[in-house]
Amino acid sequence: LVAIYQSRTKVEPPQISKHQLLREMAKEENVDFSRPVNTLSHSDLMTGMVFPDSAGDFLKAVVLEAGRRRLPWLVDGALPLLSHENKSVRLAVISVLSEDPHPEAVRGLLPGLLDQDLQIAIATAEALEKNGSLNSIPELMHYYNQIDVEQNPELKAALRATIEKIQGFPITE
Repeated sequence: LVAIYQSRTKVEPPQISKHQLLREMAKEENVDFSRPVNTLSHSDLMTGMVFPDSAGDFLKAVVLEAGRRRLPWLVDGALPLLSHENKSVRLAVISVLSEDPHPEAVRGLLPGLLDQDLQIAIATAEALEKNGSLNSIPELMHYYNQIDVEQNPELKAALRATIEKIQGFPITE
């Protein structure tokens, strides 16, 4: 990201988060979101993700297209959208990041386990089953222990299956 920013601006980037850096880079873009999403450039997709209001109804499609292209800034651009008000956008982010084994994608998905929407939380557990590693087991166990089996039996079962698949043996309680 730093190299892209420097190539565009010819200056050292300020000390900001990767997502904020993407926003700074996208400020100058003038994107026509009336075009089909599959015709948008990589930088147009970035603009749509980091300024989600500008993408309007296309945000879910923008996320899915950026994921299909496996763009290098995908994790940093998509993770903030896990708190988007639109459920279909959050599900698209989970779907896209479920295919990305990058440690930041895995770590970034973890809070989705506590989403108020059960479908989002279960989709997150299933996504982590695809790309979680043994390094993620302590955090997954932390979330697993926070879930009340009486209130969320489906989520507890989904997270249990995720942990057991990743570690290769059953959880003993």
